[in-house]
Amino acid sequence: MKTRHFSAEQIVTILEQAERPEASISAICREHGISETTFHRTCPTGAAGL
Repeated sequence: MKTRHFSAEQIVTILEQAERPEASISAICREHGISETTFHRTCPTGAAGL
């Protein structure tokens, strides 16, 4: 399987979506085709309500 690389702008967009209170992390991950593990590894500490 080919590894997908996201641009800095795409990562920022995903993290901004995660900061919204109505957004669930699992839904955002499904929408962008990433695993929750990848999200939490990329997400800086304290973001997305962590």
